[in-house]
Formats: sequence, C-alpha cells, structure tokens
Amino acid sequence: MTPLLLQLLSRLGGLRKWVWLRAYQLLSGRLAQDDWVFMNYGWLGKDAVAQSTDQLCAQLYAQALRGATVEGAAVLEVGCGRGGGSAWLARTARPASVTGVDLSSKAIDFCQRFHGDERLSFVTADAEALPFAEGSFDVVINIESSHCYGDVEQFLAEVSRVLRPGGWFCWADMWALSRVEPMLARLDGCGLERMHEADLTAGVLRALEHADPAKQQLLNRTVPWLLRPFFRPLMALQGSSMHQRLVSGEIRYFCRVYQKPSAA
Repeated sequence: MTPLLLQLLSRLGGLRKWVWLRAYQLLSGRLAQDDWVFMNYGWLGKDAVAQSTDQLCAQLYAQALRGATVEGAAVLEVGCGRGGGSAWLARTARPASVTGVDLSSKAIDFCQRFHGDERLSFVTADAEALPFAEGSFDVVINIESSHCYGDVEQFLAEVSRVLRPGGWFCWADMWALSRVEPMLARLDGCGLERMHEADLTAGVLRALEHADPAKQQLLNRTVPWLLRPFFRPLMALQGSSMHQRLVSGEIRYFCRVYQKPSAA
C-alpha cells in the first residue's frame, strides 16, 4: 500500500472501510488454520527476551489492558480478527465471557471453527453498529482496528453505549502524526474518563523487527506475488512504507484506557 493510497484512505471514511474489509477478507481466506491467529503487530519491552510472534502479540494486549479489571468481566473485543487476542484473554485473564466481533465474515468463520472455549463467542458485526443492548459489557477492547473505520465518532458512541457504568474501554492503534491529535481528542470527548495512556511505538517496532522473518515466510507462502506489494505494508514488513513511517515517527502507536463513570 503506497503512502499516497494511505493518505487518500485517511480522508475517505467509507472507502477506507471498504478497502480494509476487502483486504482482510482476502487474507483470511488464504491463510491456513494456524498460520496467523493474532493479527496485531505485537510489543516487546526494551530489555525483554525475544519470544514467539504470538507471545509478542499477546504482550500488546497486556499493555493495552493495563489497569483495567478483566477477571470476572463480560468482555467485548471489537475488531477481533482471527480471534487470537480474544482466545488469549479467555485462557489467561479469567473473564466471565469474551465476545469477539469483526466486519470480516471470513475471519469470524475461522474463529468459530478454530477457537473452542465455552467462554468465547464470535459474531460478524460492524464496529459502528454493534448488535448488543445498552450496558451489555464490563470491558470493551479495540486493538489495531480503529484506523479502518469509516466513522470513528460513531464507533466511540457505540462503545460508550454498550459499556456498563464503571466499565473499561481499552484502545490501542497506530495513527499518522498529522491525525493523532484529532483522534486522541475524539477519544477524550466520548464521555469516558481517561485512566492511562502510553506511546507504544518503540516496543511495537522491536516486535516487528523480531517477527519479520516469520512474517516474510508467511507472506511468500500464502499471498500471490502480484498482491505482495499491497500486503507488505499491511503487515509492516521491514522496508515497507508502513515500517518506514513508524521508524521515522510519521506514524505513532498509542494505547489508552478509559473508564465509564459509575451511575449516580
């Protein structure tokens, strides 16, 4: 994906949403069962020992969830992809339940076939029109997905609607430097109280560089060569425009944790 196309997509919400959906539908349809369960870039601490790609991806979730209460909670992951994060939460965080939603029907089909935990469920749904009643969840998680949405304000309104009083919203994503401040202002303006924030860019880059050989092999094995120039930046492979923009600081990766005010 070229920088010019990225800039165009950043200005055209409906087109951005359509392009990202088609990309993920295509990729999900070509990946084997255990090729790519997590779909985020991962995170690695400065002095940490390098780990498997899945462990790096799980560590990004851990960073994004800092301070939130997940044990015993009804959790919703918006933009769950192929379900790696939702399944990891169900295994390790002892929630009451985890519901994953994604706009890609192929990704949800995979989740329903591959992940077999009684606390897990998966639904094809639009982040901007969540099919749940008001106050259905204690925690809403959104990892590396909001940059794909056509209407971020509508998504945030849906997050606030489905959260119970006292519930947590855990968000992490990458945004172009020129669009960071408007995005962070939208987050602050959604009626929730900010509890924690961090710039994860350096740790994300360390994880990407460690995982690059495995991701290069995955790309070569699963994607036709004509489509590889599009998927290289999608996967932030070294030398791609996405990786270069993260290195230069033109794109930054942030996380924030918010809490919904308790009922009076």
